Amino acid sequence: MSKDESQLNRNNTIRLSLTCAVLSFVAVQPFNGFAEWGWRSLNLFTFDKSSLETNLKIDPANKDFNAPLKVGEKVLQWEVTSGFGKREKPCAECSDDHKGVDLNTPVGTPLYAIGKPNPGLAFSEGYVDVACPWNIGNPPEGIAAWVTSPLLPEYEIALFHLNECYSGRHPIGAMIAKSGNTGASTAPHLHFGIKKNGQWIDPPRGFVISALQGKWYEANSSNKPIVERLRNAIAGQESNHNPKAINPDSDALGYGQVMPENIKEWSTQCLGKPITEKEFIESKAKQIQIIDCKLTEYLEATKNAPDPDTQIRKVASMWYSGDPTLYDNPKPQKYGDGNYPSIKEYTQTVLGRFKKQ
Repeated sequence: MSKDESQLNRNNTIRLSLTCAVLSFVAVQPFNGFAEWGWRSLNLFTFDKSSLETNLKIDPANKDFNAPLKVGEKVLQWEVTSGFGKREKPCAECSDDHKGVDLNTPVGTPLYAIGKPNPGLAFSEGYVDVACPWNIGNPPEGIAAWVTSPLLPEYEIALFHLNECYSGRHPIGAMIAKSGNTGASTAPHLHFGIKKNGQWIDPPRGFVISALQGKWYEANSSNKPIVERLRNAIAGQESNHNPKAINPDSDALGYGQVMPENIKEWSTQCLGKPITEKEFIESKAKQIQIIDCKLTEYLEATKNAPDPDTQIRKVASMWYSGDPTLYDNPKPQKYGDGNYPSIKEYTQTVLGRFKKQ
């Protein structure tokens, strides 16, 4: 075989190999595409990868988050009094086909915007839109909140029988309503309903807990309501959680160190009647009611803060100084003969305590 013939054979072998590779790719690629299409089609029956899984990182197998609520179960400190679906009518106007779950929340219980943006999400997308129709439906819903969000594109949340509802656009974690006893309601409670792709579903417990606690529910983490976490953070800073504490410099009283001159006004606002300083210091339960009432008010006043951490610090600043705008003030504080942290130090400490819960 001549040198030229050997080179020709080698060239032909290379050409044949390249041709086979190309033909293999052309033949297999459609199968790969079909297989991928089939895999994606199967996944459509479990979750939409472009929305719920991507934005909220909810594991479809997370039984704790997705579990339905049962009558008698406690959600945070509130009991489920009526479940989803067929039931005996609790009143003449009430429905026997219940499109949600009821919890025995007292009038004024804060309810929050639901969502958990992933780290790369633009802040403008981390919001909910709230509509507040009044006394529509059959039976009447009372004051209602209908909540939608680009973070939950498949879902529409319905909160009925409210005491207050704040319409408009709100950042995630902001207070959007307070539970009540309006419409066809037999006692103070929250009706929590949820539609998925236009159909009523049994509300997953994770959604309900998130709306009540002010942060996205995660299994095996602290899931206390935001007001309770704030109260604990402030009480830890102010009195080391001592409801009998009396400040020697200011005479501030109790768990949250409330100034004596505020007790009459605050108790009238929050308890419906004035109480004395003695009654205040002797009742931890009344102190907690008043603190939670004022913190709820302060959360509403600071709902337009640029981010959740700043909102917590603004609330702490209101508690410490009466002015939310001073949360970054570095000036040391003095009261009587006592030296106290700057407002900046105080609010940073409260935020740190809040986040540890």
